[in-house]
Amino acid sequence: MATQNSDEARKVILVHGMWMSGLSLRFIGNRLSKKGWQVVYYSYPSMFGAFGKSVDELYALWQIHNSSRTHLVGHSLGGLLILAMMQKYQLKELPRSLFMGCPVKGSAVAKKMEASRMGRTLLGKSINQLVGGKENVHGNKIGVIAG
Repeated sequence: MATQNSDEARKVILVHGMWMSGLSLRFIGNRLSKKGWQVVYYSYPSMFGAFGKSVDELYALWQIHNSSRTHLVGHSLGGLLILAMMQKYQLKELPRSLFMGCPVKGSAVAKKMEASRMGRTLLGKSINQLVGGKENVHGNKIGVIAG
């Protein structure tokens, strides 16, 4: 198999979900690496960090990695983070994005958890995003895997 230099390599940023870290996507990242992808992990404080700050940090990371050629994969809340980035920065015609188990229309479980004090504590500062979901307002190419 021919090796690609880093400028030509296919790139992907993996964004974890709620209560997770970048380590949670290592299995997928390792498989992608074996297939020739350059993998970057974005880790953020899903419960206690400001969602808007995470959106800005993800955007900065995406720009560093030649954004016009870098795909995005988000698990659960990570997908909502990617959609929020698309919306905030009015991003159009992005490379493909893939969301795994992402509550794009809002999470029924989060809505039930929102009704209790303990549930609100567990959802932390991401509660509004999980309950409300996000839309793909700019028509970017996205795929959603639900299971």
